[in-house]
Amino acid sequence: MRFALLVGVGLTLSASSVFGQDIPQNFRSQRATLLADHLADAVSPSAVDSMGYVLGAFGVVGMGLSTVLFATLPDVTAEGTEGPWLFAAASGMMALGGFGSYLVDEDYYQKTFLITADFSMGTVHLGLGTMGERFSPTMGIVAAAGYLRGSLHFFDAMARRPISRRRLAVRYAAIATPEQRARTTTADLRETERAFERFGSYLSPWLLQTPMFLGGAGCLALLADEDATSEQRTHSAVYGGVLLSQGLIFALASNAYDRYVSRTKGRGFEIAFGSGPGLGVGMHGRF
Repeated sequence: MRFALLVGVGLTLSASSVFGQDIPQNFRSQRATLLADHLADAVSPSAVDSMGYVLGAFGVVGMGLSTVLFATLPDVTAEGTEGPWLFAAASGMMALGGFGSYLVDEDYYQKTFLITADFSMGTVHLGLGTMGERFSPTMGIVAAAGYLRGSLHFFDAMARRPISRRRLAVRYAAIATPEQRARTTTADLRETERAFERFGSYLSPWLLQTPMFLGGAGCLALLADEDATSEQRTHSAVYGGVLLSQGLIFALASNAYDRYVSRTKGRGFEIAFGSGPGLGVGMHGRF
């Protein structure tokens, strides 16, 4: 028997009315085992957990360098000092956002770090763009890409509450052993799957990386500027390649929830909640 149900935005439907009866025990046990395997991967320690400190440390170093730089300037308010001020602002952003990411609700730690990293990247390159005789269009494009991706990360966090690794680990602990999985109800399984989905982004990774693709293409397009110097062309080529590569790497990277969904499809059943913008709840199954 195959069923499929899609519920659009604005329509709410309780889980009990979607499914008239529980998922059969054999399927529920298989799915719980798959879920536990992928949750174990998701909740394992990651370098991401300490990246807030790294970003904050860069910010402190940057603020120190800014202080030294300002000490060498005869007049910090004179024309042409926009670059140092923007560099100082970016450093302050890194310090506040990096260390501050550990002070917000833990569910928002990673998003706070990502938003801060993107906006500080944009501000640094905006400052670099002002340091030449004329504003560098390449640096302007890189700055815009950072600000746009940071804005998308902000929207992503507001559109659906993320979940921290620690809180997801609590879910995993409830189905970690075969005995616990045997006692897991259909309602418990669905609730854990909903929580697991929040571990990934609400927006498509390809959409989140669109600013990188546009920025990379924009930088490469500057190579056609006949008035550009060889140095400017080199900057455009390097930054274009870096932005495109970065966007592609992050867009192709799969998270544990994506892998779980792929495996459930391969086992003859699939389930997905909140499948993206434009849809409220999406569930598919094959038994």
